[in-house]
This record gives sequence, structure tokens and C-alpha cells, in this order.
Amino acid sequence: MPGSLLALLCTECPRKKVVYDGTTYFTAVGPRGLPQGACTSPALSNQIARKLDRRLIALTAKLGFTYTRYADDLTFSVTERGDKVGFLLARFRHICTDEGFGLNAKKTRVQRPETRQSVTGLVVNVAPAVPRATVRRIRAVLHRAKTEGLEAQNRDRRPNFRSRLEGMIAYIAMVKPKVALGFRKLLAELPD
Repeated sequence: MPGSLLALLCTECPRKKVVYDGTTYFTAVGPRGLPQGACTSPALSNQIARKLDRRLIALTAKLGFTYTRYADDLTFSVTERGDKVGFLLARFRHICTDEGFGLNAKKTRVQRPETRQSVTGLVVNVAPAVPRATVRRIRAVLHRAKTEGLEAQNRDRRPNFRSRLEGMIAYIAMVKPKVALGFRKLLAELPD
């Protein structure tokens, strides 16, 4: 029963607005599913990946690597260049398959020290950083919005453009708080 209760708390079904006898109802029109980006997602993925994490931590410690995971992004780091990468990847694939997880071959890559290393959208070569192109793009949008207006910068016609910019600035604030503070001031000066 506790599993069923957890499933009911963490899932929802698509709904359709229906008016019946003057009263509005929101009726389920499909099967329940996990909503993407829900606040429960990190806790659920951590529970699901507990055994996988334990096995990968043990493997990487034995080989001299460090293992980290953010949701479904797994990273293996090493301070010295070694010849164990191929062995690590082979064991990693075996463990993932054994634990019932599939791999996305398109997202699997080895990033060498002399190249730009990125994890979950952040550049991580020396210290976490937002890609320069992202910071420059937000700066340019805010600068042009002073003269052309904010809506003129919404070239892809995305809904809630201001909220989207606020989200990008919050993302930048995680690693560049001073830059983000300046961006927030610029955005606050713009009319709605």
C-alpha cells in the first residue's frame, strides 16, 4: 500500500476542463504519469539509483576515479590521465545494464583536460562556470531591450519570456552571483 500512495502523490493525469450543470470540473482524460520537472523528481531518482550509485562508487574508488550523479547525468572524474578509461566504461555499461538502466550512447563521451569539459550545461575544467556564450547572450538581450523593448528580443516567440529570462539569470547566479545581480537590476528596470 505505501508504494501505491507514493505513486498517487507523485503522478498526475492529463485533465480536461468540463462544465456540467453549471459547475466546472477538471476530468482525467489519460493515464497517470510523472510530470517532468516535479519537485519530487530528485528524491525519486535518488531512490531508484541507490544500488547503482553504491556499485559505481565502489568501482570508481577502486580505479582511482570520482563518481558524481545529478539526476540522470553521471560523471566520472580523474585527476591524472590514466589508461583505465576503457575498462571503466566497459564495467560501467555492464553495471548499468545489470541494474536495469539503459545508456544514451549519444550522450556518452570522454572529455580530455585540454578540451572544454561540460557537465549539466556548466563548464567544469577548473571551477564550475556558465558558458561564456550564455552570459553574453543574456547580456545582449538585456542591453537591446533597453532601446527596443523586451518583447522585441523574444525572437522565437516563447511564452512567458520575462520568466524565462529570470530563470536563465537564476541559473547564472548559481556560479556567477555578481554577474546575475547586475542582470537582475537591468531586467527590473525594463517595463512589463
